[in-house]
Amino acid sequence: MREVLNPYVLCTHCQESFHEDHPHECWTQLCANSFVRMFPEIVFDDTAMKHLEDISEFIKKVSDIEVRCKIIEELYERLEYLNGYGGAVSDEDNRRRYKVWLFHDFADMSFGISWQKLNKETNTYSAAMGGGLIWHGGPNNPLTVSLVKQYWGIHT
Repeated sequence: MREVLNPYVLCTHCQESFHEDHPHECWTQLCANSFVRMFPEIVFDDTAMKHLEDISEFIKKVSDIEVRCKIIEELYERLEYLNGYGGAVSDEDNRRRYKVWLFHDFADMSFGISWQKLNKETNTYSAAMGGGLIWHGGPNNPLTVSLVKQYWGIHT
């Protein structure tokens, strides 16, 4: 049995947690707002929200349940990583060291990422680095070259 992705993350359709025993048809109910609620530390701009809807529609059309689950699981894992990037300044100071912004990228199914670093003295964020949450494509239509078989990757 696959381990639970996050026992606190519930399907917006049936309120069950995501794990192997979860009815897979409910996974297709994921929508952009589901992802936004799951990852409150990521700033999704308007273009990213539209793009998430398009990706959700694509995922719904994947007929192979195992592939569909792997696509969702990898997207979740990458977003979870970005959501926690840098963490809090300290136990006493819960400001985020970095803000992560996602926006629509020119590549199919991919996002641009902007990491902005906190200046503790001025309490402002400024650009630190850029990259992408890149869709690598499926096994029959790879869009990138990778040493590891994966559907999604974070690149800087």
